[in-house]
Amino acid sequence: MQSLIQLSVAYFHITNLNKNGAISLFEKSVKKLEKYLNRKTEIDNIGNVVIAAKMSQDNVIKISDMNLFNWNLAPKLEIKKNIK
Repeated sequence: MQSLIQLSVAYFHITNLNKNGAISLFEKSVKKLEKYLNRKTEIDNIGNVVIAAKMSQDNVIKISDMNLFNWNLAPKLEIKKNIK
C-alpha cells in the first residue's frame, strides 16, 4: 500500500512542479513495488506499473520544464476481480 501511495504522490509532485520530490518518491516507490514482482498480488499488471514508474522517473530527470512531463507514462492499475 505504501508503495502505491508514494507512487501517486510522485505524480502529484509533478503537478506542483517539484522535480526533486517526484524523483525521490519514484525511487522509493519502485524499490517497494519491485518486492511484489514475484508474488501473488491483487494488481494484475504490477510489472507494467514498475516499468511505467521507472520510465516516468527517467522522463522527469530528462525534462527541464515539469510542464513537459509525458502523462501517457503514468500507469493504470489492473485489479484482479476474483481475489481469494
